[in-house]
Amino acid sequence: MFNKKPMSQTALNLGRDENGNANGGAANYKSTFDISKVADGKSGLEKYKPHLGENKIDVIPFNAGPNHPFVVTGQCEEGETVYSLDYYVHKGIGPAKQDFVCLKQYGQHCPLCDESYRLYKAATTKEEKDAATAVRNKRRCIYIVHDLLDGKYYYYDVAWFSFEKLVNSRASLRNDPTTGAPVNPFDWETGKTICFMTKKDKYQGSEFNKIDEGSFDLIDRAPLSDEVLNHSVDLSAGLIMDTEDDMDAALCGKPVTSQKAQSTPAQSTQNTTAQTTSQSTQSAPTQTQAAPAQAQTPTENLANQAMAAAQSTSQPSFDNMQKVETSDAGNGSNCPFGHNWGEADGYGECATCKVWDKCVEAQN
Repeated sequence: MFNKKPMSQTALNLGRDENGNANGGAANYKSTFDISKVADGKSGLEKYKPHLGENKIDVIPFNAGPNHPFVVTGQCEEGETVYSLDYYVHKGIGPAKQDFVCLKQYGQHCPLCDESYRLYKAATTKEEKDAATAVRNKRRCIYIVHDLLDGKYYYYDVAWFSFEKLVNSRASLRNDPTTGAPVNPFDWETGKTICFMTKKDKYQGSEFNKIDEGSFDLIDRAPLSDEVLNHSVDLSAGLIMDTEDDMDAALCGKPVTSQKAQSTPAQSTQNTTAQTTSQSTQSAPTQTQAAPAQAQTPTENLANQAMAAAQSTSQPSFDNMQKVETSDAGNGSNCPFGHNWGEADGYGECATCKVWDKCVEAQN
């Protein structure tokens, strides 16, 4: 049952931020999300696929559980109202093309972030750089939606850039008449019905209904009824977590076949406010630059061991992340987060920085 608490400001801030909570598949492989683990398999939610043409949905918020990334990192209290499971995933890893939840967003070391960095640093062609970038983490969001066209309830698993970024862009053009702030289309009480159109498209031989980016509209609606809110469930219970060893095994060509739904929170930051976490860790490096799938020279190995020792106790900053402006992407000499240029992947913000590739090139 949904507890009618105010919407979490963390969820709103991070949802509007292109960096999200970053500080941090294939047909033969299951998703990083398992709906059967949600509400003991009794949620009744099927996967939402937008209709061809017109779509009208209401997003149903839920109370964040202990496994939600915002709760694990101390930015949000368990039970606060959020509207999505917003997380990062490495897609198509290894010969089996498996997906893995990025561990960096939980304040842990992530071998796949290391591997992406190593591949990019070693790349000499555009194709090799593209392959390295493909390993990097991608932002996903999962929502509970009420399809107003067929009256059914679903979970909607979609890339942030393909849906929420477009919704936020439309919301930014409308202000709340009371506060003057941009409207919050996800609020259970004052939110909006989200309307959009799709058209047929094809990717790697498969057809799908692609969202028309210019078609989004937000329509006034009444507060969500108790009948609708009764479909609210903690989506974070379905997040599938894997270990560093699982990731290393995938990189070595060994498929991971026994993924478990996360039963306890990932390694958590201390249960402090997001502001305290940010102040104490804002400049802390977060991951080593080891190369898990490539042999190193003794000199490289010693250097990496020293770096790992220096960074082993650090935690990333997830709150108050600076947005990378478009103008920063072309200057080629300044870190948009205020760190040392040429030290790519030494800090948590490197996970989604838009000038990451230029920074890597500068340190070679």
